[in-house]
Amino acid sequence: MEVERCTSRFQDLCSRFLVDEKSFTIQYYAYYNARLKLMYPWLEASARNKWGKDVTIVSLSDLTTKSGEKVCVIGTLFKRMDLQPTILKELSEEHQLIPQPLMEKYTSEEDVLYLQDNRESVRLMGTLNVKSFVTGISVALLGYEDDDGNNFIVEDYCLPIFLDYVERPLTISGDKYVAIISDIGFSLRSNVNLISARNMFRDFVTGNTHFKINEDKAGKIVKVIVAGNCVSREVRILEQQENQKNLLSWNKKVRPFTLEIMQMIDNFLVTLGKFVDVDVMPGNHDVTSGMLPQQPIHPCLLPKSSVFESVRCVTNPYSAKFDNVLFLGTSGQNVDSIRQYSSYDDTLEIMEKTLLWRHIAPTAPDTLQSYPFADKDPFVLHECPHVYFAGNQTTFNTKLHKGPNGQLTRIIAVPQFESSFNCILVNLRNLDCELVAFG
Repeated sequence: MEVERCTSRFQDLCSRFLVDEKSFTIQYYAYYNARLKLMYPWLEASARNKWGKDVTIVSLSDLTTKSGEKVCVIGTLFKRMDLQPTILKELSEEHQLIPQPLMEKYTSEEDVLYLQDNRESVRLMGTLNVKSFVTGISVALLGYEDDDGNNFIVEDYCLPIFLDYVERPLTISGDKYVAIISDIGFSLRSNVNLISARNMFRDFVTGNTHFKINEDKAGKIVKVIVAGNCVSREVRILEQQENQKNLLSWNKKVRPFTLEIMQMIDNFLVTLGKFVDVDVMPGNHDVTSGMLPQQPIHPCLLPKSSVFESVRCVTNPYSAKFDNVLFLGTSGQNVDSIRQYSSYDDTLEIMEKTLLWRHIAPTAPDTLQSYPFADKDPFVLHECPHVYFAGNQTTFNTKLHKGPNGQLTRIIAVPQFESSFNCILVNLRNLDCELVAFG
């Protein structure tokens, strides 16, 4: 039966994450400068709000003239970490030396924070909890330079003034849903339960379940967002194993695992695209560059579904408005990177921190691969989203985050479908979040 489907006013906002010219001759120095230039007025305003309009703000190069005097300095944090993986790991593997061990976290008691601006850097001492910060966060610090002139003693700090809020519409009549799913897990070895759950999800979204309650809800789904990793991690492991075998023999033929998988994904998207609009974000296992912002999967890899206007390949991160409800989301690499290089473990806490830092991927480009930008930083937040999600997380979790000026953001950790068989429904009318399990 054909389901009568609701519609919404849709506005694509992913253009800020598109990379028009991929130049790798640019140094990352310009990238950090562009970030600080955007952040500086927000940090200055925050510092004067917190410490008074008369607080003395100086550059790091002028610190020596204010030695011992309490001043405010503004810059970007750099975290020196002894356990951070480096190119030495790759060299050690190549020359059969002892490789660095893989670790869940790379923090240690010996980690040190530095503050950098566009000219100088200084080591930080004092009240800052080193483990709760990562490289790339822009901050304002209140303190003084020590007698030796080698360290800045921090007494207090502040983050940029909070995000401007886009008023959420109050005129949405009736329920409308955006479905979010991640890590669909297409593989040559997919188990029966996963295949069944994937088919159940397809039938639920298209309304082909023969249960009226499901048909009614399916008709209210205005968009399906695939938040990364249509291709299973297992496919990448199989390809690596095949490549290792071929390095040891004269046979250079590699089985095209990815090609077969993309054909399966293409057919799956066709069945969805006939009934509902679908936006497909890339993830770290998908067939596109791993550098953030990840660019849309090329249409030639999805020849059948790409001809549908209802199926769109989009960027990671992703941004759009549905009836003026602002969505912002990633495939989860930014959250995973912050978790590895800080003391934070909880996905929602990390996502809240990125809102307060006004930057969704501060560890890029230091520990998270990113395109080099000369005059902009697309990950800086200018507006407070109504819905903020991160895909490919181990478990589902959500909360309604309230900003300092009453801004409300629905934060969602979207679970891996391959292991949980779950998708998320977000109600545009009231930002309620619902977990739907298949299997």
